[in-house]
Amino acid sequence: MPVRLDQGVAQSAKAVGIDIQTNFPEQPQDIAQLQNGDFDIAMYSATGADPSSPWARFHDILDSRGVPAAGQTAFWNYNRFSESSAASLLDKAAAASASDQPALFHQLDQLFMQNVPTIPLEYRPLEFFEYHEKAWTGFPNSGNPTAPPTTAGAGIKWLYKVHPKG
Repeated sequence: MPVRLDQGVAQSAKAVGIDIQTNFPEQPQDIAQLQNGDFDIAMYSATGADPSSPWARFHDILDSRGVPAAGQTAFWNYNRFSESSAASLLDKAAAASASDQPALFHQLDQLFMQNVPTIPLEYRPLEFFEYHEKAWTGFPNSGNPTAPPTTAGAGIKWLYKVHPKG
C-alpha cells in the first residue's frame, strides 16, 4: 500500500528505526487513497482544529458509525478506528450542557490517548492568518472582536469590516 508522508517525518522515523518510503501522488489519487483506506500510514489533516469545537475533532477520528469498510469512500475516520465506547461518549458530549462537556471531552481524550488512532504532529487551527494595518484597518482582534477570523461560513463577516486606511 502507498505511504503518504512528508520527507522530514520519514527522516525522523528512520532515525528511530522505522523505515518509511515517501509517496506524493496527485491530489485526486491522494484523496481517493485516503478516503478508501488504501494506505499503511498517511500524513494528513485528520480533522478541523477549531478550539471551539473539540467534538468535531473527536468525531472525525473516533466515530466509526457510518464509516464504510476499507475500499469504500469514507468522509471521516479514514483509518477505520473502532472502539465501542466512542459513539456513546460522542452522543453524550453533543447533547451535554457547556458545563458538562469538559468532563466528557476529557473522557474522549483519554480514549484517544489509550488507543492513539492518529499521531498528531502539530496543533494548529484549521485557518490562521496574519495581518498588517499599514494600508488596511478593521481586522478582528481582541480590541475589535467583530467575528472569528475564518474564511468559512459566517466567519467571512470580518472581511466586510476591513477597509483601506486613511
